[in-house]
Amino acid sequence: MVLCPGGGFQLFDSEERYLKDWDGFYIDMSNGDLHYEDLLISTLITLAPKLIIIHGAARSSPHVLETLVQVFGDRLLLCPGCCNCTESMDKG
Repeated sequence: MVLCPGGGFQLFDSEERYLKDWDGFYIDMSNGDLHYEDLLISTLITLAPKLIIIHGAARSSPHVLETLVQVFGDRLLLCPGCCNCTESMDKG
């Protein structure tokens, strides 16, 4: 997963293929009560990955990272910096 500057995120599978469509995944955003953090947590819970690697954590909200650690614990790995992190920073 890449956390994007200004909010938002991109998901990739274990072979680094971008996941743009999630089978069977739907969130009703029409009432406006859903926030970025809610969408991120709901998406990850729905996909139930064995391991979540966070790229771009340095520019993410500390609150979002804290919530991810609380929810996913040992399944969460913060990337110390790689080409994926650098590329996403350049796009922001």
